Amino acid sequence: MKIYESRHLEESGFFQYLFQALRASGAEVVEKAPHERQGRTDRHHEGAWAEIEGALVFFDMSDHVFDFDLQALQHADLYLKANLNRSLADRVLTEEGMADCSSKIRPFTFLPPSLGLCRKIGGLKLGSWLPGPKLFHVVGVYENPIADGAADPFEAPGDRVDPHVMHFWIRHHFSKAVGETGLSAISRLTSRGNPAIEDGVNVKANLNHQFYLFRMATSTCTVLNTFPHAVYPWKAQESLALGRPFIVEREPLIEIPPAFRPVPDEHFLEVIPGFGSFDENASLEEAASYRILKVPSLESIQEGFERITGILKDRSRMESMRRACRDFSAERFSPSFIVRWLQEEVSRSV
Repeated sequence: MKIYESRHLEESGFFQYLFQALRASGAEVVEKAPHERQGRTDRHHEGAWAEIEGALVFFDMSDHVFDFDLQALQHADLYLKANLNRSLADRVLTEEGMADCSSKIRPFTFLPPSLGLCRKIGGLKLGSWLPGPKLFHVVGVYENPIADGAADPFEAPGDRVDPHVMHFWIRHHFSKAVGETGLSAISRLTSRGNPAIEDGVNVKANLNHQFYLFRMATSTCTVLNTFPHAVYPWKAQESLALGRPFIVEREPLIEIPPAFRPVPDEHFLEVIPGFGSFDENASLEEAASYRILKVPSLESIQEGFERITGILKDRSRMESMRRACRDFSAERFSPSFIVRWLQEEVSRSV
């Protein structure tokens, strides 16, 4: 095996945990990448190369389902994309005149650089002797429209809104719903390091990352948001590694290898299951083709949290879910398992 660009071993980014696992299994480090990278859009594209079982493998960790590295796709024997929506991918490749490359693409998963630390903390089972809040909901936002006096678009369910509008307001209403459960909770919208949007009420400063992980580890459930992207954030894998089930709007609209896919009602709970989709009739230039933009009703969110509150009060059910998350982390996030899976995936696909 070979891994390209040693910086991925040191940088606390998308590839550190993966590349350290490959390195620990004997991969040779080669400084220069075998090919230049070229994202389909002008967005920064997270990608890296490795050679596994003689095959040239490209890892695409972009959190955009519509974005691909077209150069890498041409040269790779296997193209592993963390956020793969197969239907959208086929549309993109057809438009780019690269439909014949579709067979190279296989789904993969995010592997946050914090996984090693989270697995260690999770092994301590802090929640069993240092119980924290039932719900932990700390999510970042990019703006504070409430402070700007903007109207609440969720008063008109069914409407289609812009991505940035959905991003803030779904998080705001989840925060309100968490507070209305009557359960002990930490719920906080954070500024992602932008003090200009902090008002101390609706948007607050970021939490220290170690403190953030500690509070997540002592909670019963992590609450996270995926809309409008409909892909998992790192927080989902962090929660699993900490042995904590999570709560999300719905299962994301991406393909994940069965070995790394969290299972509904076993590892996580859905507030509005099945709600929202990408619009296959929209052009690829329209955000509706790759974002969930339809506004859910406040009643559906409230009803979802009421249902989930009943589950959270079932101690036996929650212990079963915690055990499933711990088992998932112990096996699936093990560096040796990840490397073995990659070797087998190359054998299956190339």
